[in-house]
This record gives sequence, C-alpha cells and structure tokens, in this order.
Amino acid sequence: MIPEVLEDMFFQDREELIIPARDVAVLKTEHHLYHAMLILSNSYVTLPVLDEDNHVAGFMTMAAIVRATTTITGYDMDKLSGLKVRDVMEAPVPVVREDSDLEDILREMQDANFICTVDEDGRFSGIITRKEVMSRVSRVFHGLNRVYEFVPKPRGRCEQERERFVENEHQYARRKAVL
Repeated sequence: MIPEVLEDMFFQDREELIIPARDVAVLKTEHHLYHAMLILSNSYVTLPVLDEDNHVAGFMTMAAIVRATTTITGYDMDKLSGLKVRDVMEAPVPVVREDSDLEDILREMQDANFICTVDEDGRFSGIITRKEVMSRVSRVFHGLNRVYEFVPKPRGRCEQERERFVENEHQYARRKAVL
C-alpha cells in the first residue's frame, strides 16, 4: 500500500495526469489496415483501438500490420485494404478508471508506454503516459525532503551482527582466493 502522503503528492494537478480522449490519436476496430498504417506512420508507436461504443478493444502497432501483410514472398499490399484493425489488433491493453489510485496505475504501467483510462461507463476517456508518471514520481522523490526530515533508523544488534558476519565471509573469501 502506498502512503497517502505520496499519493497526494503524485496526484497534485490530477486533471493534467490524463491526456483527454479528444487529444489522443485512436483507431476504430472497423478501420482498414491502410488507414491504421497512415496514422501510425505519423511518429506513433502504439495506438489504442476503440469499438463502435468507444470501449477500449485493444491496441495497434506498425509491427502488427507488418506481420499481417507479410507473406513468404514479401508484402501483400492488398491486405492493407482487405483487413480491418479488429482482425490484427493486439489485446489486452492496460486500462484503469479515471479515479484509480496510484498503486493501480503503477501496476498497469509496468509493461506499457501508456495506459488507457475509462469513465464510469467503461468508455475511453484518455491516456496516462509513462513519461507523465515518471515525471510525477521524480517530482515526489525530489520533493520528499522538503516535506519530511529523514533520520536513519538506529541499527539494532541483529543488523550489527549480520554486518560483522558478512565482513568475515568477505575476508574468508579473499584469503581463500590468495591461497
């Protein structure tokens, strides 16, 4: 569980954490691959895919398009207009509710460059980028010493004995290496 004070620091200006849906390039499940390729070629690595009700259905990458259009002899360009995004999109895509706590956001963000956010009806509302999360984590870590004074814990007897044991083991290993 993440302490409340850290969540408060992370979610400062919460409304700026999510890039709203109106500002996010997306694909629809019914788009043809040709359309997806054109959108992805504008410096996007991955795009969310939405169904007809604006629910998150998956995500699309240029690599998925290449895999879908590659044959033994090369590229089958006819597949670009014959296949739809729903035929080759990848799923699942990381999704959190707009009001998710920090722990949920961090868990979903582990393997993704962005996570999709949904409203209370499960409709796409925007994205949270890894860049924004890392920026906020950095801000929290750098701001902690302005809010708190950190004092080292007194070392107990067990820790002192453990350190002595480890040092003795290192000395033994060094002597053994010399012999």
